[in-house]
Amino acid sequence: MSQILIADDDADLRGLLQRKLTRLNYQVHEVANGQELLAALETTTPDLIISDLQMPLLSGIEALSKLRRTDWGIPFILMTGFPGPTTHDRANRLGAAYIVHKPLDFEYLTKLVKELVGG
Repeated sequence: MSQILIADDDADLRGLLQRKLTRLNYQVHEVANGQELLAALETTTPDLIISDLQMPLLSGIEALSKLRRTDWGIPFILMTGFPGPTTHDRANRLGAAYIVHKPLDFEYLTKLVKELVGG
């Protein structure tokens, strides 16, 4: 069973993603910010990370940057309600697999998840 780590400060969205992905037979772990994302990686190695861009304490892009200093193998989907060329350029340079815009298209996100980890 593939493991997915979701990082988003919106508890409702995290819960919704968790329920949808669990129904598709993925094991899902949730955290509320980038610091918790990095801390979770000390005890688990997910097959995929889905992270919001803007979160308190440490943003998704900052967490991705820190992660890429040690690990280029974990696919990373970045979610944002504030898309822009600078964000896309930086995320692409850091190796984000995809950048998806909010409000989320759950069918599209599910397609990306299946593409990256199977299922």
